[in-house]
Amino acid sequence: MDGYRYILEPYKGMKTRYHCPNGCKGKTYTRYLDKLTGGHLPFEYGKCERLNNCGYHLNPYTDGYAKKVWLKERGNETWKEARLDQKAIGSPHQPKDKPVYIPFDIFRQSLARYDQNTFVHYLNHLFGAATALELIKRFFIGTSRHWSDAGATVFWLIDEQMNVVGGQVILFDENGHTKKTMRPDGSKKRYNSWVHTALKMDYEKQDKPLPDWLQKYISGSPKFPCLFGLPQLKNEPLTKPVAIVEAAKTAIIATEYLPQYTWLAVGSLSYLNEDRLRALEQRNITLFPDKGAFEHWAGKIRELSKIANVNISDLLERKATDQGSDLADYLTQFDVGSFL
Repeated sequence: MDGYRYILEPYKGMKTRYHCPNGCKGKTYTRYLDKLTGGHLPFEYGKCERLNNCGYHLNPYTDGYAKKVWLKERGNETWKEARLDQKAIGSPHQPKDKPVYIPFDIFRQSLARYDQNTFVHYLNHLFGAATALELIKRFFIGTSRHWSDAGATVFWLIDEQMNVVGGQVILFDENGHTKKTMRPDGSKKRYNSWVHTALKMDYEKQDKPLPDWLQKYISGSPKFPCLFGLPQLKNEPLTKPVAIVEAAKTAIIATEYLPQYTWLAVGSLSYLNEDRLRALEQRNITLFPDKGAFEHWAGKIRELSKIANVNISDLLERKATDQGSDLADYLTQFDVGSFL
């Protein structure tokens, strides 16, 4: 059990695949199952495997279906209708808006131009081209022209239902560190941004109005809304341990050095919390905090243990010499072959 009642039907031969409602040729469509009843959801709830050419995906958790069933089974349909009626007369208790996701086309267009991507160059240097390509595919690494065609990297944030919920844009130098320059006032500029911020700036440079979806997305001020690397879990057994670090870059590099874990990133020291770990229910988790952050993350274990079995590694506290260094800084001192 993975904590979700509605799941995509596991593959058991072509009898478990269907014709896509979006008109794709062949049986490319996977329907959602109700684990409680064993039956299918209505036919429109499902996902087409042709992500690049179709992208059809209707998720019962994002369009209200799951909540509607939950309310109905508990006899609360009348309560729900009353709340909606209150909205009509101006009640302050407004139902939440549906979440806004990054359009799939924007995500797809970023999966290119790797010859310009400075982080991909760094992965090539560390592991070779074949391994770098495997990591690109595993983590859906993207490329951005946000800083004048300089080859920035996009770390896409994709939730457990494969919705593109955000993205971090970083420009790396040749050593795999975030690029920094000095401003006229003497402060440092870090080349680190967000996909929605980059898109907003691009529209403004072209003097174009922001599309409606982007305005709604920006108003929510999202910051790392889910763990980085979650799509890996669909292909990993529950028994395989998960490791969590701060930075997406670190999760990617550690995947090659320590493949016994499924590596995820939380985005920031303060972002580690119960909500972000809900996708990891029933899994065994080891936290790998940056040097100097051990006590902060250790203080979170009691809270996080409500979700899963959580441990913490003091590797960097014992081995790293520089305060603030992360696991990638430590691992890349060694040849990857010595860890395999």
